Amino acid sequence: MPQIINLFALIGGVIATGIGLARLRHDPLALLWLAGGVAVVVLSYLGDKRRVQRKHARDQRRVTQRTAELARASLTYGRPLTVPASINALALSLLMLLLGMAVVYFAIVDADPPWLMWLAGPFLLASGMLLSARAASSLGKPVMVLSARGVELPLYGLIPWPEVEGLHLQRVASRGHERFALLLRVPRLADITPAHWTDRAMALVRLGPRVKGVVPIPLSRTSEPPEAIYSVARQFWTKATSREHDWWPDASPEVNAALGRLNHANSAWESAHASELMEPEHLARAMAQAEKDMEIIRRDLERKASRLRRTTTIVLAIAAVAIALRMLGLWLKVRGF
Repeated sequence: MPQIINLFALIGGVIATGIGLARLRHDPLALLWLAGGVAVVVLSYLGDKRRVQRKHARDQRRVTQRTAELARASLTYGRPLTVPASINALALSLLMLLLGMAVVYFAIVDADPPWLMWLAGPFLLASGMLLSARAASSLGKPVMVLSARGVELPLYGLIPWPEVEGLHLQRVASRGHERFALLLRVPRLADITPAHWTDRAMALVRLGPRVKGVVPIPLSRTSEPPEAIYSVARQFWTKATSREHDWWPDASPEVNAALGRLNHANSAWESAHASELMEPEHLARAMAQAEKDMEIIRRDLERKASRLRRTTTIVLAIAAVAIALRMLGLWLKVRGF
């Protein structure tokens, strides 16, 4: 059922339910209004859920088909994949810059500006300047170009695939919309690429790709599906480096290294099992290393769980103190203090 019909049906069901509830005490027919309204609301919800599921299935088929087409063109015929840029990044950075200028201006002309304006204004102004400069440097250039040699970016030039230690498709959902970014783990970025002045500025406060060794590439409004771009990038990367392990930005380097070894060991075991060539000594060493890697992952998960418990306890304690102080203030006010 189309979304607009579902919406009108939902509105009608809510109105019918309200009428039924309002007339329930003195009109026996109100039960029909109530039952009909609830039924329409439930059917509208189920219909919209099926619509979303069908749309998701269509999108997945489209992504799968487009991924196969791009992989065939890039990997089989050697054509680079060029991802065009969008002006949204420049527009948003300029908006942030103008907003920062406005906040700083009103903070200066105001006789008694709130302290929040002096914090927010310079922050927005500095962020807008950095982001606008980076967006302007990439104006008229593609977001990236994927090829058998590596990934080419406007700010950093060509990054060869052997320098990329991991790839990750970041997906952030907000208010029904999804934002995507391709994250590249490049520890030697500062050694292999020229430095943009914004990178040097961010490095002063220990921020930026050159310090973190992680290059984010926004893919939210590109001409190709983000999943297809990520898939082609991984295929290029695997073909050039023989690496195929997953990389998780939120995990520590030790955990990512352990996951990479486990993935490599699993592939080696499957290959050796198929050919029945694995020696007992090699199998024992591989099993011992796998146990060590699993222990590294287990300890990391325990540390994160402990950190989450501590954070939750602190937040609850602060909330309890704030509520107690608020109640004390109200009590003192009632008592006339």
